[in-house]
Amino acid sequence: MKRYKVFRREDAKKKLFSKLSPVPVTELPAGERTDLLVELSQTATSQIVHVPVVVARGTKAGPVLGISAAIHGNELNGVRIIHSLLNGVELDKLSGALLCVPVVNVPGFNAGARRFIDGVDLNHAFPGKKEGKPSEQYARAFLNMFLPACDYLIDIHTASQGNINSMYIRADLMSDVVRHLAQLMNPDIILHIKGGDGTIRHAARKRKIPAITVEAGNPSMFQGRMVFDGELGIRNIMTDLDMYPG
Repeated sequence: MKRYKVFRREDAKKKLFSKLSPVPVTELPAGERTDLLVELSQTATSQIVHVPVVVARGTKAGPVLGISAAIHGNELNGVRIIHSLLNGVELDKLSGALLCVPVVNVPGFNAGARRFIDGVDLNHAFPGKKEGKPSEQYARAFLNMFLPACDYLIDIHTASQGNINSMYIRADLMSDVVRHLAQLMNPDIILHIKGGDGTIRHAARKRKIPAITVEAGNPSMFQGRMVFDGELGIRNIMTDLDMYPG
């Protein structure tokens, strides 16, 4: 795994990035997958919290599709959807890039907990605050690292603990582009929810980045059917965006 703090290019030149710098997708090697560890925050005892980021960059020009998962630490299906998608994509056929974060809420994921370590629901903490609670600082750092590089966003979730979900989408259906993205996922249900409640989807909408929230099944487990349907839906979107042959 490459450390994001030291970015190595083919000429071996080193360049430093702060945790608030956007991932330099277009500077990474074309036709390759690059695994990064982003130094996003520190714990109370000054231990660095690294967030795994994977950039799969194609050989041809195209949009950057951002895919995030596990903003809640107990949401596992999205992690597997991203892994399965990345394992199946042939980069010589890809136009543009996939910017993937399999686990956003690393402290919650490591603790096996839904919420952030300060007890806050991280998906209601965006866009975050520089001098806010730990969750708000973390959300701000993640947003500034991840979102500026995205042309589109798919944020993957599951039900909360004790609940059961079908495959459904939350989206602002007043946007033609967003509505089309939602339909391409082929979900059981599409809910029109404009946003405004601190979600990363709303933060993307404020930046005019078309975004949908995918609710894929149940928490704290891997569900093969949800993983299959989720990957297929994302491939539909990639094909529609002329990123990948369908």
